[in-house]
Amino acid sequence: MAVIEKVKGAVRDRDRFEAEMERKLGRAWAEQRKELMRLLGDPPNMANVPESYWNNGYQVIRRAVASVFEEIYLSQEMAFAEAARIGIDWTLANKQAADWAYRFAGELSNTLNDTTRNAVADYVGKFFDRGWTMDELASRINDVVFSQARSRAIAITETTRAATQAELATVNYYEATYGVKYKPFWETVLDDAVCDICGPKHGKEITDGEYPPAHVNCRCEVNWVIQ
Repeated sequence: MAVIEKVKGAVRDRDRFEAEMERKLGRAWAEQRKELMRLLGDPPNMANVPESYWNNGYQVIRRAVASVFEEIYLSQEMAFAEAARIGIDWTLANKQAADWAYRFAGELSNTLNDTTRNAVADYVGKFFDRGWTMDELASRINDVVFSQARSRAIAITETTRAATQAELATVNYYEATYGVKYKPFWETVLDDAVCDICGPKHGKEITDGEYPPAHVNCRCEVNWVIQ
């Protein structure tokens, strides 16, 4: 077994995965936004929005992102195995990908749904406090709560998370199966865009269990070095 001593966890097809997740979120939010403005009424009232709306929103988002998460996770497991030149049980890998994607898609959908509900409630309050028109309220909900910028940030951040979690699962499998031990090291792109959070982490061993992403829009990766 020709084991490679250092494996860089570059995310294969990152641009494609990010674009797909952004597109699916955007499509889901377009329908939610339209229905939300209808339900709020004029003047707007959060009490007009039934719990079924939020429950349906949760399910729609979960379906939208789960398949992308599964694809990222499995792709990264495959990329890591190829780079490391160590075999992996692909039946187990497929199951891990599906299980993680379903579980995390649910967790993320809950978080996004709660954030959306709180933001809309805040804007409805400001509608009355600041004397906004319905067009002004709709504009803010469209440009912030259901914005392309938000879906883009989520796509970038969660692509990083899915890839990192896939690598961790693969490393855990190697350690348990082959006794191969890896040390993780943080890697940034090391250019002018590197933030103050990640810059100091570059090249440092990860010893606190805190892996990328470190923040929204984080595209950092992990270098894995055999001990």
